[in-house]
Amino acid sequence: MSAASSHLPIADYDGLVSTLAYPYSPPETDRGPLYRFTLNHVATGITPTELFRTTTEDVRPMATLLDYCSLVRSKNAGPFTLTFDFMCHDQAAYDALVTTGLLNKDLFATVYGTDPDQILVVNHPGALAVKVSLPRPTVQGDLHDSDCYAGQQYAPLMDMELPPAP
Repeated sequence: MSAASSHLPIADYDGLVSTLAYPYSPPETDRGPLYRFTLNHVATGITPTELFRTTTEDVRPMATLLDYCSLVRSKNAGPFTLTFDFMCHDQAAYDALVTTGLLNKDLFATVYGTDPDQILVVNHPGALAVKVSLPRPTVQGDLHDSDCYAGQQYAPLMDMELPPAP
């Protein structure tokens, strides 16, 4: 859509704003050269699949924490401590998550820049949960504290790849 057409009125709209908004500026995006592919060959007496060499492979995608857990959260446990909760879907998911050994002190020490000796990892089999606590990078409410409630601290863990969930 061109910039000129974006300032035309929207049909059947009576409000004060009658133009469109664009996430990019300028709204036109150069997509590069355009190519056309034309196949001018005729093949007879064979099936379409015989024209191309194909191989198939059964690929099992890697899982993420949400494949194991129905809830992943971080929060404050006082002004000096950050805590994470990983609550699994069911017993099989809990057993598989604990068996991976992913949620360990070294992981949290690396991701959050904390001494592993100050990290506590507790498995709660009765609750199908794993809890991890560690010192906050900054004291809650400090001038340099970018997440006062620590509710976004779990985000770096969400894209980690785990073995496929059961």
